[in-house]
Amino acid sequence: MTKANDPFAAEKACSKCGTVKAMQLFPKAANRVDGHAAQCKMCAAEWAAQNYIRNTKKILSQNLAWAEAHPEARRRIGREWRKDNPEAAKAWVAENVEKLAVIRARWNKKHAHKVAAFSSRRRASRVQATPAWANRDAISRIYATAAEMTMQTGVQYHVDHVIPLRSKLVCGLHVETNFQILPATENAKKGNRHWPDMPGAPHE
Repeated sequence: MTKANDPFAAEKACSKCGTVKAMQLFPKAANRVDGHAAQCKMCAAEWAAQNYIRNTKKILSQNLAWAEAHPEARRRIGREWRKDNPEAAKAWVAENVEKLAVIRARWNKKHAHKVAAFSSRRRASRVQATPAWANRDAISRIYATAAEMTMQTGVQYHVDHVIPLRSKLVCGLHVETNFQILPATENAKKGNRHWPDMPGAPHE
């Protein structure tokens, strides 16, 4: 590759640190003659970090106002980020259990009618999915065990249906053999999209 065709051949001095660097090490800026910002990416990142520290409350307030004014865009961005960063998303959930609990409680209070409708559908699903031969005493003991584990450990545990009661592929039964006790965070990540031996699941 000749120097004329080399994208790193062009150079400029950073207005902040004064170091001469390759043009590609400067953020793009359409309003600049050379198409790149005056400060290099490293200095720009340092300024952004310091600015965030100086104006944390203001920035958080602005972000919150934007999120409240653009709920659909916020949800779309969140979905895209979780899709592109599944491991980071799982780690964030695990590290913010208490924060998520507060957010969920606040949402439930604000949308009490939706919570009531969901609970009603959930109860109806359980009734419809409970066959006459289900061992109701065993079911009660499983729920009692989950409650005791929560009380003793301080970690929220849920009784989860291994094969979900409602999904697009299959509907499980509300019976003792279809239960497992999971930490609430694991249950939230599982949702009703994955279960053992589901169609298309990898087999060991």
